[in-house]
Amino acid sequence: MDRTTIERIDYVFFLIKKEDVKYTEYFLEEAIKANNVNISLDELRRILSQLQKDEYIIRNPSHAGFAHDTFELTIEGALFDGYVIEKNINDAESLRLEAIESEATANRNLTTRLTILIAVGTGIAALYYLYLLWQDACWCEFVWQHR
Repeated sequence: MDRTTIERIDYVFFLIKKEDVKYTEYFLEEAIKANNVNISLDELRRILSQLQKDEYIIRNPSHAGFAHDTFELTIEGALFDGYVIEKNINDAESLRLEAIESEATANRNLTTRLTILIAVGTGIAALYYLYLLWQDACWCEFVWQHR
């Protein structure tokens, strides 16, 4: 199965997260090969670089007892649930915001229509009362003339 870039990053991340052990690049490369995951050494290095940049892992330089640099999880990495889950959460949030924006637009359009309807109704009522005042004025004039 061919994995997406995010799934490959998560695969490497969860290899490191699975146990609280310091892993070398060589160990990670061998674990990837053993599980038939399609990640080249160059891509593995880019993934490790990205995980360091995001502060989910740290690189420990080689020292006595280790011939190679090791990678270990940070506290931030221990709390992180993976890029796929983060992407799904972000996608769900985007869909929720789009729905809210759509509903707000519909409500704004409805409010505009109702405001226009109220303005027209108010105008008709004003014309009606002007007509009543005019009739009253005519009636008063008629009464004054026939006194």
